Amino acid sequence: MSLPNGLGASPLSSHQLCRPNKFALAANAEIVGSTWRYWKRLKSAGNYNIAHETAHLLGSLLPPAIGRPVKWIPSRSDAFLGDAQGRDQNVSAELALDADGKFLALRWTGSHNVGAYIEGAGAIPILFSLKLASTVYDIPAVAVTSNLVFTNTAPTVPYRGAGRPEAVYITERLVDQAAREMRMDPAELRKKNIIRSDAYPYETRTGWIYGTGNYAAAMAKCQALADWDGYAARRAQSEAAAKTAWT
Repeated sequence: MSLPNGLGASPLSSHQLCRPNKFALAANAEIVGSTWRYWKRLKSAGNYNIAHETAHLLGSLLPPAIGRPVKWIPSRSDAFLGDAQGRDQNVSAELALDADGKFLALRWTGSHNVGAYIEGAGAIPILFSLKLASTVYDIPAVAVTSNLVFTNTAPTVPYRGAGRPEAVYITERLVDQAAREMRMDPAELRKKNIIRSDAYPYETRTGWIYGTGNYAAAMAKCQALADWDGYAARRAQSEAAAKTAWT
């Protein structure tokens, strides 16, 4: 939504790049950046710049011209064609472990669709997914490669995490599969390989330095809140009631 403010428009949006968008829109609309405001909703999640940029531009130009607020509500078809998309990837990944379940190596090759052209920070998820490949685990050897692929689809951009969700999804899928194949408790397998709290500052094999962290404590708290130990009983109850339970 944009409101006329006497000098220009005051766009109200729900993504986190307020300052860059303000000056980019000001340049495109030939508005002096200091003469208008760009607002973000206080209780909105940061979505970078998924929304339709044409709508942002029109929303900045129309209110001063017609003297009334303008609100853009796209249809689903508009959003599919005009909005940037979240993520689209195809990854082949491997995790090596010793007989005791200690992680030895991580390897993957991936193809990431960025759409017909790179939009804004469109390459960031691919780069960050590589840098954060080992996530919270101490993995001695890491070899990860991803290809950026241009297609005929809408561009993809950072969406809720900028590469972190991609890395976590790949690695955690591998850990779950390893637990199944080795017949180990998935939580215990994770505890065995999480970076020790006394190992910080910790440098990953991809060159990033973690300053601090206590992932074992965070995991224990999550297990307690989720009643991890009571899952088997809940699953049995669900199966008895003809429901399907997954973990």
